[in-house]
Amino acid sequence: EELPEPPKEKRRVKVLYVEADEDHVAGQDGKKYLPRLVYIHEGKEEVGKGRFKLKRPYYLGGIYPDTDELWLDV
Repeated sequence: EELPEPPKEKRRVKVLYVEADEDHVAGQDGKKYLPRLVYIHEGKEEVGKGRFKLKRPYYLGGIYPDTDELWLDV
């Protein structure tokens, strides 16, 4: 599977957030899976009263054999 293209030019940011999560999912084949999701962003901004969106988010996820494989992609 192919990863998204990185930006052409590098940017400097004051703070870069890297957040990760996983979930336990029962497959129809009887096996259990651990899909993992990572999102990298520059913080959040308010778009309404009590509503926020991430600044420049980049998402990465999938089913990895272990967390080391996931972090190699990050």
